[in-house]
Parts: sequence; C-alpha cells; structure tokens
Amino acid sequence: MNNVTMMISEQLNLRVKEMNQVSYGVLANTHVRYPLLFLNGYNYDNVNKYIYLDAHNRITDNLFALSLPFPDIDRINVFSDQNMFFSSKQFNNDSEVIKERLLARVKPTDMEINNNADFILIGPHLDEWAEDNRSIVFSLQRMIKGSQGIIGLIEVQSKYEIINELCNISDITSGRIYIIDREDNIIYPFSETARDRIDFYLEWCKNNDYKKKDNDLVARVYDDFTKTTQVVASKYSDYTDWTVIYALPQAFITKPIYRILWFIIVIGMLGAILSFFIAYKIASYIYTPLRKLKHKVESFDYQSFSFTRADDINYDFNNADEEIAVLNNTFDKMALKLKKSVEETIKTRFEVQKSYYKVLQSQINPHFLYNTISIISIMGRNLGDRKIPDICKKLTYLLKYSSDINEDYATVLEEKNNLSSYLGLLKYRFEHRLEYIIRIDPRLDNYLLPRMTLQPFVENSFKHGLYGMKGPITIQIEGRMLDQEWEIVIQDNGSGISEDALADINESINLFNNLDSGPDVNQQIKTTGLGVLNTFIRLKILLGDRLTFKIGNRANGGTEVVIRVKSE
Repeated sequence: MNNVTMMISEQLNLRVKEMNQVSYGVLANTHVRYPLLFLNGYNYDNVNKYIYLDAHNRITDNLFALSLPFPDIDRINVFSDQNMFFSSKQFNNDSEVIKERLLARVKPTDMEINNNADFILIGPHLDEWAEDNRSIVFSLQRMIKGSQGIIGLIEVQSKYEIINELCNISDITSGRIYIIDREDNIIYPFSETARDRIDFYLEWCKNNDYKKKDNDLVARVYDDFTKTTQVVASKYSDYTDWTVIYALPQAFITKPIYRILWFIIVIGMLGAILSFFIAYKIASYIYTPLRKLKHKVESFDYQSFSFTRADDINYDFNNADEEIAVLNNTFDKMALKLKKSVEETIKTRFEVQKSYYKVLQSQINPHFLYNTISIISIMGRNLGDRKIPDICKKLTYLLKYSSDINEDYATVLEEKNNLSSYLGLLKYRFEHRLEYIIRIDPRLDNYLLPRMTLQPFVENSFKHGLYGMKGPITIQIEGRMLDQEWEIVIQDNGSGISEDALADINESINLFNNLDSGPDVNQQIKTTGLGVLNTFIRLKILLGDRLTFKIGNRANGGTEVVIRVKSE
C-alpha cells in the first residue's frame, strides 16, 4: 500500500515540478517581464491603446511559445496588479462574464503568501477563462516581483484529468484513493460524496493528534460510512503540501491469509499421503527384492538352463540390501556355471534376435514418425493453417533423406531439395533473423555428390555466422556451369571463421592430400573442423583429382565454401 501512495505522490510531484518549471520560464522571460513592468503603474483605462496592444501581443505570444514544449499544460496566465489579463490561449476579451470572474479574483498585492513558499497550489476549480463548457483545472501560482514590490501573478493551469489518470490505477480497484491539502480540502476525487467517504479518516487523524507532515502512515480505521474496517496508508509531500491516502477494506487484505490457511491444510494432507507413500516404498524396498529372488530361483529351468520369468531376471538387485545382492550374485554364478556348455548357442540366438529386433525397429519407427507427421499435417490443413502442412512436408522430406542408409550418393537436385526443406524449417523458427537464396542451374541436377554434402556447410554458416550478428544472416547457395567445370558456392554474411580455426582446417585438408608423405601424417591432422574435413574426404573419395575445394572468409564479411568439379 505504501508503494501505491508513494508512486502517486511522486508522480504528482513530477507534474507540479513541470508546472513550476514553466512558471520559472515565464518569470525569467524578458519579453514578459519588461512589458509587464512598463505597464505597471498605468491604469488600464488610461493606457495608450497602441502601447497596450503592443505589450499585450508580446506577452501573449511569448506565453504561447513557452507552453508549446509542455502538452500537459493547459494554459499559462499572467495577471497584472492593474486588472490586466494575459493568457497563452485565446479567450473572449469582450465577455462580461469572463471579465467579471477575473476581476473578482484577489489582486496579487492583496494575496496572503507564505514568504517561505516558492509557489501556491490551487486545487480543482472551474476554468475562469471559458464562458461555456468550463473544464475542471488545477493551477500553480507564482508572484512576479519588481523593484517596487509585487507587480503581477503567473498562473500555470493543467487539466484535472491528469490527477484522474494518476489515481485510476488498475492495481487499486479494490480500494479508494484520496488526495487532500493542508487544510483538509479534498483535491481528489472532485465530487460531492468525497467528503462523506473521507470523514472517517480525517476524524481519526484529529482524535489521534496525527499530523499529515509525519509523512508515512499505515493505520487500521473503522469507517462508519461503509460499516467496514479500512486499512489506510498515506504519503505527505513537502513539495506540493498534499497528502495521498489509500484506503483498502481489511477483508480484502485478510482474504489471502485464509487462502494461505487452506493451502497449509492441503499441504498437510498431501504430507500425510506422502508419508504413507514413503512407508510403502520402504516396505517395498525390503520385501520386493526377496520376492523377486524367490521367483527368479523358481523360474530357473535346469534342463534348458534359462529363466522363464523375464521380469525377475531384469530386476536390479544392486539397489537392494547387501545380503540380498550377495545371494543373487551367488545364484547367478551358479547358473552361469550350469549353462556354460550351451553359452555359445544361447549367445548366438540372442544376437540373431537382437539384430532382427533392430531391423524391425528401424522399419517401425520411420513409419510411425511419418504417420504421426501426416496426422499433424491433416489437422493443420483442417484448421486452415497453411504453415503446419508445409512444416510437416519439409520435416518428412528431411527425415526420409537423412535416414536413407541404402544409398551413399545423391544427385545435386536431391541435395538442393534437402537444403530447401532444412532452410525452410529454420526460417519458420528464426523468421526475420534468417534469409536464404538457392540458385542452382538445372543442368547440374543429375550430377552426383556424397549424400548430405551441402547441409553441413549451410548448418555451419548458420550456427557460427549468426553469433554476434545484429541484423539477419543471409545464406546464399549457387550452382553454375563453367567452361569445363561446374561448381557450387555457399556464402553467408555472418561473422566468419577465426583465422586460427581456418588455418587448422586448411592444414588438415593439405595433410590429407599428402597422406603418402609419411607415417605420422594422420596424427598431425587437427581436431578443429572435423565436420568440414569429413565432408571433404567423402568428396575426395568420389571425385578424386577432379575436385577443387576451397573454404575461407569473404572480404566484406562472412564465409565462402567453393566445391568445383572438372567435367568428365
């Protein structure tokens, strides 16, 4: 609650400081002071018309200019001691109603002002400068002093909606906000019923000899108007001389306490259930291993030297008591000795079954994944979402292509389609952070490459190139026919490869090209860039001396990989 009152009080201070800053600007403006000093001592009715108009225009023009940088300031007014009025906004000079209101105001020289006060804050009141549709405003007033004393008054007005906006906070819908001045006049809310609703607090302050200047307060007070106990927090501001009050029903505060109480009860019940569960687990820890060992012994077939209950065989007795684990290990050793003569046969049968299971599993899993992806695609299409079927299509192609272990090589077209699916999926994930271009001459479609040749280079460009990038990374794959060669170039605009890493990669490639130069060449190959080296080796095995491979950093940033092949 203190945070709410402090926040509103500080925001009010900022608004009033802005108004005070504007009043200082008027006070320091020579184009306002000098004409006002010149008119001082003249009677309004006796001042030369042209002199008055010139002074009036200079003052109003400068007041208007001073108000422009402050959109929250509604009007800047200046009153002279000779019943002359100037405003930054237009008003009806001929209106007798407005003139009567302004003349009825207390003259600056007659105002009672505290010598220690820098300004006077006037609470909400109807705008005196408007004849009809008068809005509610509040204002800051400052005296203009000359060598002969007070010569005028500066008034900076702001719309009352500013205070309304500060006090209408969504977090305080369960309570009420009030603002009062030093004389207990209600600043907010500006309504006839506000006094009835705040009387309980003002009466309590009076009975308890509480002074608003004591700054912060949190108290519990009974409200006769609502017949409820209210918890009240207040914050006094030395700057505005206003006090912000936040009244919240006590029931609203105690409600979470009851919730916590119920939460404790529920936690207690859960604790009891947990205790029962722990007791059950402890009992199971002792009894289950004994039961499993008994079943294991009973399930052992001494003719086939095998177990008939697989669940008891696979039970982990190492987690049981030490004595039970010793008994299990002794029985296992005995069983091992008994079936030693048929061990090779059993092992061979197991390996055959295991291989068959792996083959079967490799057939089942892809079909299961493809069927599941198809279901997701159909559901996305039924929901009207075009992205989901496209993602499923690209993912299915990527899975089929990467899981096909029957073919060692693929065409350039297949590699291109795989890249399109891979980059398309990345685009859905990273959106504007990734841009890509694939331009491969159709004449290259039937040329062969080792399967999964291009994707590792594109994946490196994305993973390493994206680091430290503020803008999007652009990956470009181009394939073109040359005179006696064809090439595929992969480029990005990323952060590039460090000079040390690039040197290690090229050194490893050169060492591989010179494997016949000595027995220790294999040991000299660096571990840096093994993915690049592995792809290069597969290309070298397929293409031999027809291959020209280059990897390096571009002059304008990023990485470039060139795969160039001589035509047969």
